[in-house]
Amino acid sequence: MTLTELMNTSNDFTDENISIAMALSFVNAGIDVINMECGIKLPVFKDATTDYLALDRSWISGILGNYLSYAIKMNDSSRDEALVYKDEFLNALTLFKNSPTGLATVSDEYKEDYSGGIYKMDTSNAIDQGWFGPGADRGTF
Repeated sequence: MTLTELMNTSNDFTDENISIAMALSFVNAGIDVINMECGIKLPVFKDATTDYLALDRSWISGILGNYLSYAIKMNDSSRDEALVYKDEFLNALTLFKNSPTGLATVSDEYKEDYSGGIYKMDTSNAIDQGWFGPGADRGTF
């Protein structure tokens, strides 16, 4: 799916006509939200005519289409209408995170590697055991 296709659909839903530059900005902001929420690193749209291949078409439409419509309505100061699209976006994002056809199908090249920042720490002596713990000096005042 291209940004132009996504933009045309959102323009039809919202009864607005936004520019490609605005659509690009809004959709890439939506991708940033997906990346933060899901711990992945999907690429952003670079232009309006290249097919976006990092997600299946249905997820692009369901998640990013709703985010784009939300952003269009917020930009238009139609807060009540925008909140409807925001709810749809959040529902689609939750479904994406929990569905076997969603996040689980994202290519490994877009998944974050957190293994380098995990360390095991010995916390066996981290709790103050007071006067009666092992090694406490019990007889001196």
